[in-house]
Amino acid sequence: MSQSGNSEFEASGTPTTRAGRATAFTLRLADLSMAERRASLIELVGRTTLDVMSAVLPGLLETVSPEQTFKDMGLDSLAAVELHDRLAAELGVELPIGIAFDYPTPAVLADYLLTEALGLGERRTAEITAAVGSDEPIAIVGMACRYPGGVATPEQLWELITEGRETVTGFPTDRGWDLDRLFDDDPDAGNTTYARVGHFLHDAAEFDAAFFGISPREAVAMDPQQRLILETCWEAVERAGINPQTLHQSRTGVFIGAEPQDYGPRLHQAPCPRAARVTWGRATPAPSSPAGWRTRWAWRGPR
Repeated sequence: MSQSGNSEFEASGTPTTRAGRATAFTLRLADLSMAERRASLIELVGRTTLDVMSAVLPGLLETVSPEQTFKDMGLDSLAAVELHDRLAAELGVELPIGIAFDYPTPAVLADYLLTEALGLGERRTAEITAAVGSDEPIAIVGMACRYPGGVATPEQLWELITEGRETVTGFPTDRGWDLDRLFDDDPDAGNTTYARVGHFLHDAAEFDAAFFGISPREAVAMDPQQRLILETCWEAVERAGINPQTLHQSRTGVFIGAEPQDYGPRLHQAPCPRAARVTWGRATPAPSSPAGWRTRWAWRGPR
């Protein structure tokens, strides 16, 4: 629960960046009219985006429209981080790492930079929220899950447990695995398994990347666990009777517990740029901020 009030702030004549230092660019902005400030920032965001995309995917993007979404431009997570770094350096200000997803077009991002990051925007009203005590610190209002044995809902999980069914099956056939080469009855043989059965999520390969605003290339690089997290979070909200679309840009947070995993190379060991994306897509911190939170829902999280 929260209580809301209003507070107002004025634009100052000089930049008031979070980093406490003004760059040549921000000093020039202070001498411009409000419309000129906004136009300059839109031009900066567009030019920087084009530079980043030319470096990451040469030839894919020739021009940048202020109203075109970064997602439609083909910007992926690594390119978004590079855009963040370049804008932060140019403006001399600390910026949220997910700005390209939280503010999905150059125009929207420029407005954020003008009013919030630099403090050079017009007078506006800001909402202040204060936490109110509750005797129910945690309430479970919706659940979703995926388990071996074809379990896709909490009800199916309960049925599996009460009926005592077995979930062991043969290896999935849709993972691109060479099952004949994979098996070896010698447990000491490398890169093989001496088991022919196990507990598997047979639907793990099914994922609607477009629904979550994720490009096919990035979907391939994502660990299946991240895709499952996106699906189950969406379902849990729906099962709570909440339309997930109504949470757009709200202070909704996702907290994930994940164990370290040692398979695959480290990021610095990736042999090529695409492999680096795959390596980052399998990193333990990655599930806490998959692209879907930001590209489709723009959840801001509690602060």
